[in-house]
Amino acid sequence: MCIRDRDEHLRYTYWNRASEVLTGIQAEEAVGRSLCEIFPDKPWRTRAEEVYRSVLRTQQPQAFATDYDIDGRHYILEINAYPSRGGLSVFVRDITERKQAEDARREAEKERSALLEEAPVSIVHTDLGGNIIYVNQRFESESGYSREEVIGRNGFQLDWFPAGTLEFLAERMAARLGGSPAEHWETQFKCKDGRSIWIELEGKILEKSGVPAGFQIIAANMTDRKQAEEALRRSEERYRTMLEQMEEGYYEVDLAGNFTFVNDAMSRILGYSRDELIGMNYRIYTPKEDGKSIFQAYNRVYRTGQPLKCFPMPEIRKDETRILAEDSVFPLRNEKGEVIGFRGISRDITECK
Repeated sequence: MCIRDRDEHLRYTYWNRASEVLTGIQAEEAVGRSLCEIFPDKPWRTRAEEVYRSVLRTQQPQAFATDYDIDGRHYILEINAYPSRGGLSVFVRDITERKQAEDARREAEKERSALLEEAPVSIVHTDLGGNIIYVNQRFESESGYSREEVIGRNGFQLDWFPAGTLEFLAERMAARLGGSPAEHWETQFKCKDGRSIWIELEGKILEKSGVPAGFQIIAANMTDRKQAEEALRRSEERYRTMLEQMEEGYYEVDLAGNFTFVNDAMSRILGYSRDELIGMNYRIYTPKEDGKSIFQAYNRVYRTGQPLKCFPMPEIRKDETRILAEDSVFPLRNEKGEVIGFRGISRDITECK
């Protein structure tokens, strides 16, 4: 630490070794000279003179920080001035590393805040009691609540979640504090305008000085996905209902010719129950003499990707009676467009022949 004493005219009366190291000015060069004489062109000199004269006038200590450049090096100095008998004492501390660390922390906090604000999910911070201390912009836009409306309020006392969710949330918070891993769960959230949206929640512990201080709740809006899933479920339900109500037989088989799905009409055509048909290979109900032509027909559908329409299918029912069906066969593809089997519509035309 640099220690320098000045008289009432701001002339130096003492200049320690640390001052010599920092400034490169020896004590014999400094003692007896004024601030203006030693540092005539330093931009911080005017500020220093104002502070020093204020300390002399008020007899109250003052402090300020300033930049200091010497020999291509940059310092940030903290200068503390105290009234003393016959003048004042000045203590100069190099706080460059501390300021750089503070600036780095401040910049990191700014970046963290920006990330929270720009996150594509709603983020809520609470203390350990569930009192809300922060919400991000996404929360405001999706919930309809402003920060001012929710910060300071207890999340367990707000009409946001079903009662079961609140109980589960409290249990999860206690479990997380006990060391349990984070989990994701889905629930409904009531917005300010009364709408309910589906969200996926995840909770994390917020720490301060290594000690749990609160929770970060991350909520991803999954309403569109839920609605899409529900629409798909209803569509599949209608599709299955249509298949069950149609008079023609409908079936799906894998590439080996094993049934993976049949409707009731297909079960009636062959005389087997649905449970008996699932997994059954086409060779079981196909006359031996027709097996090769049936295989070739399906193989053509596989190779060309083109459907086979109104194809005659000799078949043997469970009671061993022979019938003639007319099938239309189509390739069954997966999400990549690869043929993974066949689907067909079958009609018993025995009596027509």
